[in-house]
Amino acid sequence: MLAIIKIGVLVSSMTIFAASAAEWDKVFSLINQRLSYMQEVAVNKAKAHLAIEDLEQEKKVLQKAMVTAKNNGLDPDSVKPLFSALMETAKI
Repeated sequence: MLAIIKIGVLVSSMTIFAASAAEWDKVFSLINQRLSYMQEVAVNKAKAHLAIEDLEQEKKVLQKAMVTAKNNGLDPDSVKPLFSALMETAKI
């Protein structure tokens, strides 16, 4: 629950994004959709005897997010806290 609150605080404080309410609804909907898959992913990882945490994959996800941010005119470092919180939440 604390991680979800952190995500909310991070997203709500990100004034670098000029987005309409409809765009924010879409962002939150996509975050919620992504997180809804995590229980199934955890079950499949358990069945396959895989670790929940995959630091190499997390690095790849963060790097991709930073490249995407840069390609969209944002400071790549600005997405680190959000994506780190999303990954931590997913592991919970």
